Amino acid sequence: MVDGVLFVNDTDTFSDNDLDYLAQLKQSAKDTPVHFVLPHPSAEKEIKEFFPDAVIHSVRNGNLLRDIKASFRIENRVGKILILLRKVISSLLKKRIDAENKLLEVIAHNEEFITRLTGFKNSLHDKETGQSKELIDSFEEVMEETNKQLSEKLPKILSGCSKYVTEESNLNQLHIELNEKMNEEIQSLFAQEIVPSLSEKLQEWIENTNQKLSATQEYLDDMTQSLAEGYPEKELNLQCDFQVIEDWRRDIGRMTYQVQIAKENIMLRHNPAQVLLKGAGKVLGLLPQKQQSYMLNQYKRYVESNSYSDVIESIQTKFWQQFNFFKKSLQQDVGLFYKEPLHELSGAIDETENRVQQDKETLAKMKANPEVYYDPLKLFETRLVQYEQIWKKGRRDMGAFRDMGTGSVSHSH
Repeated sequence: MVDGVLFVNDTDTFSDNDLDYLAQLKQSAKDTPVHFVLPHPSAEKEIKEFFPDAVIHSVRNGNLLRDIKASFRIENRVGKILILLRKVISSLLKKRIDAENKLLEVIAHNEEFITRLTGFKNSLHDKETGQSKELIDSFEEVMEETNKQLSEKLPKILSGCSKYVTEESNLNQLHIELNEKMNEEIQSLFAQEIVPSLSEKLQEWIENTNQKLSATQEYLDDMTQSLAEGYPEKELNLQCDFQVIEDWRRDIGRMTYQVQIAKENIMLRHNPAQVLLKGAGKVLGLLPQKQQSYMLNQYKRYVESNSYSDVIESIQTKFWQQFNFFKKSLQQDVGLFYKEPLHELSGAIDETENRVQQDKETLAKMKANPEVYYDPLKLFETRLVQYEQIWKKGRRDMGAFRDMGTGSVSHSH
C-alpha cells in the first residue's frame, strides 16, 4: 500500500540483520520505489545487488525530503488499493472454508475429549466400587481375627473361674460371687489383650488404607496431567477428600479408648442347671460340711464344663455394635472420598457436550445458509470489478492524453 520505502542507515556498513531485512523487503516490495539515506556512498554497491533501481541519497543533501517525495508515484496508489481489496475478498472466502474446517476440528477434538473423560469416569467408578469392597473386606478380616481370639480365650477364662470355688465358699452367695469374678476376668481380658491388639490392627488398617487412597490420588494427578497435555484449554481439578481418613482415625480412637464391657449375667441365668445349683445351695448351705463339699464340687464341675456359647455370643454382639456401625458407613465414606473428582468429571463432560451441540448447530446453519456469508462478498466483488474497470479506463485515458501531449511537443520541435 505504501508509495515508497525509505531506509535510513547511520553507519557505513550493513549488519546481518539489515541484510536479512533487505532480502525480505526485495521480496515484498518488488514494484515499490526504495530510497536509501547513507552517511557515505561506500555501501552503494552492496545496495545495488538487492535493488538495482534504488535511489541513494546522502545525508548532506539539503533537499532530501523534497526529492524523495517527488519520486514517489502516487498514481499507483488506487491500483494497489484495488489489488489489496481483491486479496481481502479472496481471503474472506477462504476464511469461510477455514471457519467450517476449524469448527469440524473443534467438534472432533471435543468429542474425543468426551470419550476420554467418559472412559476415565467409568474407570474411576469401578475403582471406587472395588476399593470400597476391598476396605470393607479388610476391616471384616480384622474383626474376624479378634472374634477368633474371643472364641478361644473367653471359654478358657470362664472355665478357669472354677478356681474361685473353694471349701470356704458360701453356697448361698457363690453364684453371685462367681458371676462377679467372671465379669472381672472378662474386663481384664479386653483391657490387657483384646483391645490393645485390636487397636494395633486397626491402626495398621488405617495406614494401609491411606496408602491405597493416596495411590488413587496419584493416579488422578497423572490422568489430569495427561489430559492437560492433550487438551490444554480444559482445566480439571480432581482432588479427593482425605478428611475421611482423619474421621476414621478419630472414630477408631474413640471406639478403642478405655473400652468398658457391660456386665454379663453368667451365673444368674434361669436355665435348669443353674436353678438346680442355686436351689440346692440354699438348702445344703444349712447342712453339714461334708454335704456342702459335694455341692461345691458340683459347682466347680459345672463351671469347668460349661460351653458359655450364649455368653460369648452376647459379649461379641455388644462389643462389635459400634464397629458394625463404622463398617456400614465405610462405603458411604469412600463415596465421599471420590465425590469431588467424579462431580468434576461429570461437569466437564456435560459442559463439553453442550459446546459440541452448539458448534454442530452453528455448522449446520453455516451449511444451510451460505448466502448469508457469500452474498455480501459477491456484491462487494461486483463493485470492485466496476472500480477496476473505471481505474483501467482512467489509466488508458491518461496514457492517451500523455501521448497526445508528447506528439504535440514533437510537432512543435
